Amino acid sequence: MTTLDRTAGTNGSGSAFSSGSTALTSTGNEVVFAAVSVPQASGSPSWTSGWRDLGNYVVGAHTLGRSYQLPTTVGTFAASESAPGNWLATVVTFKP
Repeated sequence: MTTLDRTAGTNGSGSAFSSGSTALTSTGNEVVFAAVSVPQASGSPSWTSGWRDLGNYVVGAHTLGRSYQLPTTVGTFAASESAPGNWLATVVTFKP
């Protein structure tokens, strides 16, 4: 992975989060990384099918969830699922 290709991100609150979708990736075989920050979380975020969970980084009541995908074709990508309370989500893709 050498070059940043696409990004998307947004914030919100409620029981579900979504980063929004990236634009179509430039190539197949990109690395797709996603993160969701949940300040003052009463629980941990989870990920939709297809995302490989990298675990959570927790400091006090603040949680940072991390996940990735290794797709073989071009596409658009959005990080989504559930998270308690307020959240900030992002997804980035890197060209091989």
